[in-house]
Formats: sequence, C-alpha cells, structure tokens
Amino acid sequence: MDMDHQLIITACGRELIRRQCADDPRLSRILLRAGESTPDTEIVPELEKRLDTLRQMLLNATPGVISTLCPELLSLVQIYGGDLKNGHDRHILIHSQAWPDSISVALIADWLRSHGQSVETMGIDGLREGETTALHGAMARFTRWCGDVLTNYKIYEFHILFNPAGGSRILVGLLQTLAPFYAHESAYLLEPGRNLVRLPMPSVQAKGQRILQKHQHTFRRLAMGLEVHPEKLDKIPHEVLMQGLDDRSRLSFYGELLWDHNRRDLYGESMLEPISEHIILTEAFRDGAAELDRDRHILLNERLDQLSIYLEQGECMDRTAASALSFQPLKEPIEPSTHRCHGWADKALWQLWGHYEGSRFVLDRLGPAPK
Repeated sequence: MDMDHQLIITACGRELIRRQCADDPRLSRILLRAGESTPDTEIVPELEKRLDTLRQMLLNATPGVISTLCPELLSLVQIYGGDLKNGHDRHILIHSQAWPDSISVALIADWLRSHGQSVETMGIDGLREGETTALHGAMARFTRWCGDVLTNYKIYEFHILFNPAGGSRILVGLLQTLAPFYAHESAYLLEPGRNLVRLPMPSVQAKGQRILQKHQHTFRRLAMGLEVHPEKLDKIPHEVLMQGLDDRSRLSFYGELLWDHNRRDLYGESMLEPISEHIILTEAFRDGAAELDRDRHILLNERLDQLSIYLEQGECMDRTAASALSFQPLKEPIEPSTHRCHGWADKALWQLWGHYEGSRFVLDRLGPAPK
C-alpha cells in the first residue's frame, strides 16, 4: 500500500506536562483537575520554568528518551521507527480546550515541526466527562469535520492513520469509534512492552478482493504454508505479511482477514491455475472443469491446492488435508492415469485422475470413475 502521503490524526492529552510536574504535589493536583482554557496566574512562573526545561529536552533528546515522555510521543516515534526525517507527512493533533492539553499539544507540534512534519492542532469543545449534551455536540461536530475534511484527503490518495494515543477516555473512544468509517488504519500501543500495532480498518479491507485478485498465486501459496520467492513477496502490500519464528513469511492478521473474507468468492469464479509447478493440466481436464457451478469450483480449487501441498511436502503434509485429498495409486491403471485423488461426492463420486511424468503430475481427467 502506498504510504508516500500520510495524514496522521493523533489524540492528545496533558500527560507530557503532567509527568514533568509529578514531583510537585500542588502543581500535579492543579493539572489533574484543570478544565478551563487558561491557567491561574499564580502557577504561571513555576509552570514556565518547567516548560522551558521540557522544550530543551524535546529539542536535544534522542528518540529513546523522547519515547519515555508521554504516550503520544511514544506512538509517533514508533510510527516512524525512530526516524521522523524519513517522512514528510501531515499531522492533526486533536485535544480538549483545557489549558494543560493545549500546552502539551503545542509542545508536541513544535517537536514534529522540528523534524520537517506539517502540523495542525485542533481543539474540540465539549469533551469534559459527565456533560452528556456537550459531549454529543462535540461528537457530532468532529464527525462532520471528518466527513468534510478527510474525504478530500482520500480523494488526493492520502493514507489516513488514526492514532488514539492520549487524551481523555472520551477523546480516545471518539477516534476508535470513527476509525472504521474514516481511517485506513488505527494505531494502538500494547502493554507491557508498549509496542505499536497498526490495525487495518474496513476501508482498507474493502480493497481485499482486488489485492487478492492481483496477487492470488502468492496469497494461495502463503495460505497453504508453501514457500514463496522473495521477489513475489516484495510485490504485495507489506501489511499482509509477518515473519514467523523460523523467519519464513506468513500471512499476518490482516492477510488472514483478507484471505478468509474473499477466498470463496475467488475460488468460486472458475478453476484457477495450480499454485505448484509440479502440476500440469491437460485440455481434457480443463474441459471437465469448464461447466462446474460455483460450489464445485470452490471444491476443485481446494483440491488443487491440497494436491500442490502433497507434491511439494509429501509426508510432511497436514494429516487432515491429506485425508481429504486421499491421493492413491490405482490398483488397475486406466490409461494414461495411474493415480487418483478425491474430488467430491454428490450424485456420483467425482475424482481427479492423473499420472506422473518425472517429478510432475499430469491431471488427465476430472469426473466419475469410468464404468
């Protein structure tokens, strides 16, 4: 998936300055309860001292140190793998109008700009917990903004990432609720290691059938647990892949999701070409598959996949799949076929008939046993 242009919307709170004031009980209590838009004048001098220290830290600290300052910065550092200079994206930092949140967001925005990022901040009224009417109004306004603004970003092919890293429970919940409707992905920080994961939203899943059609051979081999050439792996979207403990590529959560939701539609269209070079289809076999209905095409393609696994893995094949395939030599060869495997059973028992030519298996015919 093209990530050249990203719009990252991050939910922000006051954790950045709260942690810097944690050693002052009085200031910590004020920060915890503050809901107004400006701080009391009596705390401004002490607050400014701490903010100056924090500004210097943000300018000079390593990504590792930056990641410890607050969840918002941790998530942003992880999104870029610690190197923000590699991306020139657009960021919108959303927050409540309370002054601790606004100050924290201003510091995060300056830090992003210092790394070449384009940043806007967006304060949302009505996010105080316990005020139901104001909350519904805030949600409606933000939803309307998403519809007006994010639709245009999608027209210009921006990849939209929702990052509900910080802020109040209401703000985080708002982003999580709207993500399936407006975002391509949503980011989450996992505990206890606090690693970042990016989960695809339905707007990306809707493209699954096109992705599967374009890369169906690679998907099918991965789904069957067969090896795929690195050049083919490089051509498919990175988010459908993961590395196993044995360093082999496998379908990721997203890849499995695409496969599960679209496999039957793909397999039901027609007979697909085998995923193994060890299988050769004759014209007679193709003719036998031409008039099958959707359900039989699904069964046939599943059998071809299982036969591919058997020819490449032999005795290492999963026992359940091997039993379903039931690949056996014929007691009495029916020229030119010497072997057969199970197809399906309805009014008659359909089977796949074939013979070996060296290391390759030629499928001669599809149909019931000859009388």
